[in-house]
Amino acid sequence: MTEVRGDVLAEPTTPRRQLWLVLAVAAALAMAIPWVVAASRGDRAGGDPGGLRLQALRQVAAALPAGADVEQRTEAAPLWGSCDGRPGTEGWSTVLVAYQFTAGLPKQRVRAHVAAEMTALHWTAAGSSPSPLGPVLEWTRDVRPGVPAHAQLSLGQSGPGHAPYWELTAMAPPEGKAASGC
Repeated sequence: MTEVRGDVLAEPTTPRRQLWLVLAVAAALAMAIPWVVAASRGDRAGGDPGGLRLQALRQVAAALPAGADVEQRTEAAPLWGSCDGRPGTEGWSTVLVAYQFTAGLPKQRVRAHVAAEMTALHWTAAGSSPSPLGPVLEWTRDVRPGVPAHAQLSLGQSGPGHAPYWELTAMAPPEGKAASGC
């Protein structure tokens, strides 16, 4: 006579039932691990919620001269990181938009065109700084209330014998904690 108990231990465990138990536990862990990892990272709110800062910086493309040949376009939304993995330097990277281009116009004409267009886009001239290839023009603008952005136009050259190129760059700080110490 077999004794019948009223709990789950009374039923014999089959290999099939063990497999289902292992699969159920694995599925539960697969769903829980991302939540635990995210929670262990601490407060990382910020960056560029909704991409609003990046979207505002993209507008500088309208300042490029007509017929400009854009050789490289860079758009960098903020990423969470640190300075070479050093503790205490964690934070969000800068929001960045950069256009490297050439234009079949004299240098002064490119500078004048970009300056006029940046003014039309509500950027305020912030002076210039000297460089071996000519002045670097600078502008500022709040891309959101209290969030200052910085833009600059500079002339670069890859090396002797290479044609010069222009670079129009705009950047803004991330929302939340910015990476530091680099």
